[in-house]
Amino acid sequence: MWSEAKAKEEGKTRERHLGKVREEFEKITKNLNKYSLVTREKIVERLESAKNKSAVGRFFRYTPNCRKGQFSLSWDIDEESLAREKQLEGVYLIKTDLAKGEYPPAQVLAEYKEQIHVERRIGDMKGPLAIAPMWLEKPARIAGLMQILLWSLTVLSLMERDVRRSLKGKPMYGIYPENRPSRAPTGRGILECLEELSIVIMKHKGETRRRLEDLSPVQRQLVKMMGIPPDSLTAFKRRCCQTSRNEAGSHRSQT
Repeated sequence: MWSEAKAKEEGKTRERHLGKVREEFEKITKNLNKYSLVTREKIVERLESAKNKSAVGRFFRYTPNCRKGQFSLSWDIDEESLAREKQLEGVYLIKTDLAKGEYPPAQVLAEYKEQIHVERRIGDMKGPLAIAPMWLEKPARIAGLMQILLWSLTVLSLMERDVRRSLKGKPMYGIYPENRPSRAPTGRGILECLEELSIVIMKHKGETRRRLEDLSPVQRQLVKMMGIPPDSLTAFKRRCCQTSRNEAGSHRSQT
């Protein structure tokens, strides 16, 4: 397979690495017969060290010369080998056990590109959903944890889908730093934008009230795009959280 975007990226990387090695060679040439560069062994050592800094170093050729105790250096780039390397930029191999008669190359490529969506969701489970190693004694508890994670992942995916559908390809500002535009906000980005939302606790004459702070313009826009009326958002009451903790503690003591 060949990817134009991959070829451009690899070409930029190649030129950047070539420039670094070329800069090292020019520096060595300038400092010949100075400092430690007064013997053939030291000169070759420095040149090989410069070449080994990058894979493109193998395209550099050099010949140190010595005349009347003074060293000079001639070097160039193997343009023929470099040209062959350029022809492979953007090329990658897909190996599959799918039947060739049933799956033409275009369909194999399409199947391969779909894998990124699965890998992204695995990343969500390790990131925003914060899966951490834990010991679960019974298989039923493992199944229960996986069920909760799948529910969470489903909710995250639906949030992302609703926001993207509402945008209809238009950019949204305010999710990413420096107010950079985003045409396809991710679930992770949406959660990061909402995680700053705080609960305000007000105490007056022995009465405690809990409420959400006012939504920022970006948060209000996200909530609307997910089909949630902003005014319907409320904070959990403390007694609800306390009840849940008491029930969980009672359950642990019984088990």
